Amino acid sequence: MRYIRVQSNSMPDHCFRADFYNLQENLIDFEVRYDGSNGLQTIREVNIQFQDDFNALACNYKWAVDSGVPSPYALTRFSGSLDSVVGVAFNGVPFFSGTSELGFDAFKPLSYNANRGVAVNPDICLGDNDYSNWYHYYTWSPCILTTVIKGIQFGKTCSGDNLCSSDFWKHAISYQTQA
Repeated sequence: MRYIRVQSNSMPDHCFRADFYNLQENLIDFEVRYDGSNGLQTIREVNIQFQDDFNALACNYKWAVDSGVPSPYALTRFSGSLDSVVGVAFNGVPFFSGTSELGFDAFKPLSYNANRGVAVNPDICLGDNDYSNWYHYYTWSPCILTTVIKGIQFGKTCSGDNLCSSDFWKHAISYQTQA
């Protein structure tokens, strides 16, 4: 059996914007089975009949917790918070699920039931630490790989950039080189 071990302090390797809290380290250290022999060949099916049922499932960021990882993956967490973490980028910054800590799509929230949708206010790299104290992305970031935007010497908000504020996804991929 092969395993992969992931270690990160969660600190970005680029400038960032922290509006509410000082950035803190999240010393992530975990190991999972990596060899493809874990026996998980099917995707779990969920029977959803109503929009409210879907919203209750999809708009809950708490599905991504240690206890939610199927046992064949043999997750071992040595340190750090993994709650809501669904991956770690090449530069060590954790990815959250696309649902923010507010319970809505991070960038394009829709209101449902009595809940009024609220978007996060990420920086130009599409990350923030507003609700967890440690920096994380909700989607692909133009700052993961070496790009022009990664070299910006100051923390700028997405809302302060025309392309980012009008279409975050176009912004995210516009800095990637063509193969």
